[in-house]
Amino acid sequence: VYKYDESANYQKQQQEAKATEIAKLASAVTFAFFATDASLLFYELGQTMGVPDLATIFSLVCDVAMVAFLITVVRLYVKLVGSKDPKAKFKSSNVRVTVFVLVQCVLLSLMAVAF
Repeated sequence: VYKYDESANYQKQQQEAKATEIAKLASAVTFAFFATDASLLFYELGQTMGVPDLATIFSLVCDVAMVAFLITVVRLYVKLVGSKDPKAKFKSSNVRVTVFVLVQCVLLSLMAVAF
């Protein structure tokens, strides 16, 4: 029969694993943000230069990148809500990650409205 190790070392390893997973999800959100931002920029360049094919391609890429951004943000927040542990060493990390992603959401919204 398998028994969990209840030692302090095991709890520390669990906390570090959760922090690593949250960091990986936050980096995926940042990459999706970059992809959306870059495709929006190239879409605008296509519109400005009068190349409708380029604008159409990057419009589709921007749509896909925006969906990926939204999916990664939802996955990150689900993981953040599920990782609340009263003994967690990284209590303030969730707040920093939340603010980091909210700033990206606001910036992306402002760029979408501006363009």
